[in-house]
Amino acid sequence: MSDDRVSWRYLLRRGWAEGISKAAVSKVVGTGDSLSAESSYTMKVLPAGVLREAKERNAASAVAIVACLGVTTAGYVRGRLPGATAHVRLPAGRNTGA
Repeated sequence: MSDDRVSWRYLLRRGWAEGISKAAVSKVVGTGDSLSAESSYTMKVLPAGVLREAKERNAASAVAIVACLGVTTAGYVRGRLPGATAHVRLPAGRNTGA
C-alpha cells in the first residue's frame, strides 16, 4: 500500500467518491438492490469496528470509521440530487431501468 493511501485526505476523498458511485448505481438498478450489502455492513460491521478500536484505545481508527461513514453518506446524498450523476452511463447493451 502506498503512503498516500494511509492519509485522512485519501480516506475522505475515497469515501466521498464511494457515496457518489453508490448514488449513481442506485439510480440505475434501484436503491434496494444497490444498497443491500451496505445496509448490513453499516449496521453491523462498522459499529463493531468502532467498539473494537475504542476498546483497544485506537481513537484515531475509531474516528476514521465514523468520519468515512459520514463523508460516504454525504457523497451519497449529494449524488442523489437532481443532475448530480446525469453523466453516468452503463456500458452499451445494458438496460438502464429508467
